[in-house]
Amino acid sequence: SRRARRAGRSRWSLNITFLVIIAMVVAGLYIFTRLGDDTPPQVTVPDLVDGNPAVGDVTDELGEVGLDAVITFTESPDTTMGSVLAQDPEAGARVEEGSDVTIIVSAGEGEAAVPDVTGESFDDAQEQLWFNGLNVVENDDRIASNEDFNTVARTEPELGSTVNRADTVTIFLSNGETPEG
Repeated sequence: SRRARRAGRSRWSLNITFLVIIAMVVAGLYIFTRLGDDTPPQVTVPDLVDGNPAVGDVTDELGEVGLDAVITFTESPDTTMGSVLAQDPEAGARVEEGSDVTIIVSAGEGEAAVPDVTGESFDDAQEQLWFNGLNVVENDDRIASNEDFNTVARTEPELGSTVNRADTVTIFLSNGETPEG
């Protein structure tokens, strides 16, 4: 009976030891596969041109799959302003999540006035300028102005200027300091 109890404890100890070893191996394999995989996740670039979608729909679609839109307007008298004409990379390409997708968008034809975006955030100003078929760049230097920090202090060309669609407007953001003088 003593021998049977010892044998029972011994089997019980062996079973517990075996289960602990199995759990450690499984945990080790899980950690190894997670730490050893340092390649960024890949996503498939959607078709942004098919069906002649609007630029707003395209930027939303890219955001949903983890990609960023780089918008470039071009004069295109034969297509509706805001329609997507081309994309790079092409639909179906596999790219790293967070990659940029360049979208060529119709600016229509003719001229546009630079709207007043003073005091707006960069994103809001960019959206308004895009709405007018204009390309947008941000000046790297912040400037003194009466506007709040990191809001639009001025544009170049200035607000109200008439420019050709697909022209580029440079946005200057405020550094939050009031100008001297």
